Amino acid sequence: MGGTTRAGLRGGNLTRLRGWPPASIDLLLKACLLPDEAAAAAAWQAWIATHDFDAVTHAEMHVLAALSARIAALDPDSPYRPRMEGLARSQWTRTQLVLGGGIGAIARLTAAGIPSLIFKGAAQYAEGLATERRRIMGDLDLLVPRGQIVAAVTTLSDDGWAGAKGESAAYLRAVADVRVGMNLVKGRHGELDLHRTLFHFSRFDAEAEARLWSSATAGMVQGHPVTVAAPEVNVIVSLVHSIESPGGDWAIDVATRMRRQALDWDRLIDYAARWRVVMPVRIGL
Repeated sequence: MGGTTRAGLRGGNLTRLRGWPPASIDLLLKACLLPDEAAAAAAWQAWIATHDFDAVTHAEMHVLAALSARIAALDPDSPYRPRMEGLARSQWTRTQLVLGGGIGAIARLTAAGIPSLIFKGAAQYAEGLATERRRIMGDLDLLVPRGQIVAAVTTLSDDGWAGAKGESAAYLRAVADVRVGMNLVKGRHGELDLHRTLFHFSRFDAEAEARLWSSATAGMVQGHPVTVAAPEVNVIVSLVHSIESPGGDWAIDVATRMRRQALDWDRLIDYAARWRVVMPVRIGL
């Protein structure tokens, strides 16, 4: 970009810059996703030549866990292979504990007559897409109908879930109708991101909202039935969140869906237009 700085960018140019992964994540994503093994191996070698494995960031750790499944083919003699494998197993175990904690919240909501919808990382597990890539999750993203968010917060508060930042149950109920979502915790491993809407910015569309729920599919998490947002919805969510994220999980999620699912692109375009998120979807793709 020559001498252009972020401060000098405006509008679409800034959005495009934010939508591009940082250089370190970009190299790891290429190593993880490029179909040409020679090109993928070159990206991996470029990354290890310029980065200290002992100082990896949390975002890099997520992609390294996914890359661990391919590293034997790209760099069979790499001294980092055992560490990457250990990293992937450790983070996978933590993810399973987070999923287990979230299942309890879903069961509690269901018992109270409140529907819920899994999306983002947990959806990859619910649809059987995550094992190959060893998807790491920090929390479970769960959507409830807008009109039932206060009831959902009350139900979960009564079940022992609390604000991740120490917010009282009364405060969480008071702000539930105006916040996009809220982080709740329970015990050592329960981490939930409870939403009333999918995005931090979008246009509400009643028909799209109805389709969102009617197009949901059945899934399974740790032997428990769950409801999952349609694949096209999850692709849009991943792409929209890409401009807010320094990581690369979103790119791996979308690439996995494009490779393994028959996406309805007309439906995806219609959703994006109704929610007014066409620009970030185009940039992410």
